[in-house]
Amino acid sequence: SMFRVYAKSKLAQVIIAAELDRREAHNGIVSVSLHPGNTYSEVTRDYPRIVQMMYSCAQPLLRTIQPSVGQAAHCSVHALLSSDHASLTGAYLERCAPVAAAEPVLDSALGAKVYAMSEALVARWALPLSTG
Repeated sequence: SMFRVYAKSKLAQVIIAAELDRREAHNGIVSVSLHPGNTYSEVTRDYPRIVQMMYSCAQPLLRTIQPSVGQAAHCSVHALLSSDHASLTGAYLERCAPVAAAEPVLDSALGAKVYAMSEALVARWALPLSTG
């Protein structure tokens, strides 16, 4: 289903962030993944028409209980501007608070596999890294 594909893509993002942390934390690179909360956005724009219609009907209620995109961006800004990067490295944040990541995120073999798949998918667009 479309929701399963969406969930898998989000899990892959968290797995890649964790793998990046495993590979680069020793170089001072902080890798954080986050979920800002169920944000009121245009997430359904590519969903089937019936889902879009249901979402549209629910808009008045959703606007009262879901943060706006701007409010949700607070979590990203919080992670970026934090003075305590050491506590954030490898963290998964939900509404700006560290929470335990899903079990697959902790699997380093899976992390290496998903990272390699991601590298292969973007290789033709990636610029070579300078070594000097």
